[in-house]
Amino acid sequence: MKMSNLLGSGKIPEADQNVVSKMPQLVSNNPTMQVPDAAPGIDEVDMSQASNTLEISLHQIDISPFQPRIIFDSNELQCLADSIALGTLIDPITVRQKEDGRYELISGERRYRAHQILGYKNIPAVLKILDDKQSALLSIASNTVRENLTDFELGMSFKKLLDNKYVKSVVELARYVGISRQQIDRCLDFSKLPSNVIKILEIQPNLFGANCAEFLAGYMAKGFENNVTQAVDMIANGATEQKAMFWLKNQCGLPIKRTSAKKKVDLFFKQKHFGDAYIEKNKVIIQCNSDSKPSEILKNIHEYFSEKS
Repeated sequence: MKMSNLLGSGKIPEADQNVVSKMPQLVSNNPTMQVPDAAPGIDEVDMSQASNTLEISLHQIDISPFQPRIIFDSNELQCLADSIALGTLIDPITVRQKEDGRYELISGERRYRAHQILGYKNIPAVLKILDDKQSALLSIASNTVRENLTDFELGMSFKKLLDNKYVKSVVELARYVGISRQQIDRCLDFSKLPSNVIKILEIQPNLFGANCAEFLAGYMAKGFENNVTQAVDMIANGATEQKAMFWLKNQCGLPIKRTSAKKKVDLFFKQKHFGDAYIEKNKVIIQCNSDSKPSEILKNIHEYFSEKS
């Protein structure tokens, strides 16, 4: 697995194979699975090869909303299409059936797009029984392991999982995808950047890496949104990340020390995760989830210590 610019050294650890080996537990492997008679666009193939492998119409497949990849290289897709046409690549895609009878693509979007290039009507697919959470986790976990994704694509995918509450915390997410919590935190810093910067990154997801995003997010927290936008414009116009970061630091006059990631503690109340806490000098900082009310949390803390006194 390769992720651009995630660490200063450029060396990213491989996904934890213990995590990868557990990934099939997210899905059903029922070999006797029956496909509904009314399911449209399906023709069963040789069941001696795979009892749950089907031929599905391309028109019946919808892309997963949790597909991390934004940009697909046209040359790579054409090479993949050539391999499929020659019969040298026959791995099926993975899908699940939705309530409306259509199919959601879990993994194999490049193979799906290559079949479209070739003008094929059907594609071999493995049908899995998955709920929404399992589908989202498997889509992101499989792409994280197998694809060369940009830090921005990873960050936006991780944020979707957290926003939809498919994972309770970054700690749980790290266990699923086999990436350290610190690395995930850096990727999530992309979501803290201005909306106009996000729009640029949606077109150029490899514009800059997670280290730069972490640096820019630090100045966003200090209220320098316009300066952050100018720094990103500099990169978009050809400046290096280092030059733009140096300009931003001098422009704002608030140098940010590159310290190790804060050690955060997950906070729960009545078995519900409501935020994280970390120590900053002589302060205890609590970061609340979007669905938590800081006033209620402060009230509960006050009541707790009042009872203890």
